[in-house]
Amino acid sequence: MVTATRKARPDILEFDLGYNCYRLSQLVRNEMVERLKALDPELTPEQWHLLLCLGNAPEGLTPSDLAHHGLRDKTTISRMLDVMERHDLIERVRREGDGRSYLVRLAPKSRRIMDRARNEGLALTAQHIFEPLNGAERELLLALVQKCRRTLGDM
Repeated sequence: MVTATRKARPDILEFDLGYNCYRLSQLVRNEMVERLKALDPELTPEQWHLLLCLGNAPEGLTPSDLAHHGLRDKTTISRMLDVMERHDLIERVRREGDGRSYLVRLAPKSRRIMDRARNEGLALTAQHIFEPLNGAERELLLALVQKCRRTLGDM
């Protein structure tokens, strides 16, 4: 895990909310990378997020749906799906009545990975990062983050 020392950052950044949100996001992502290695060494947090979205949509999702959920453009999602299909994580299924479009579904390998994560109780959410917060503080932090997301039209 790569972390910068306090001396490597200008003091003014320590009091910048945007910088601190970005930094926390990167630290959570780095933690996810380490924990996902136990499931599949090539699985990225971004791919895991798409698998979770697909796990909640047994009928499948369109690439546009995944782009929206993953906060990615369609070109990036298309490339991600190509890689995920090569690694047998997803299946593309043609939609009936429209030969040009398709749905993306979990492949059996992904279902096994997700079942393993659930059965082994693997903490893939970097919960320990938030352990210093008590229950009320966690709820408040979540509510504040959600409020900011709503301001940006993300919720």
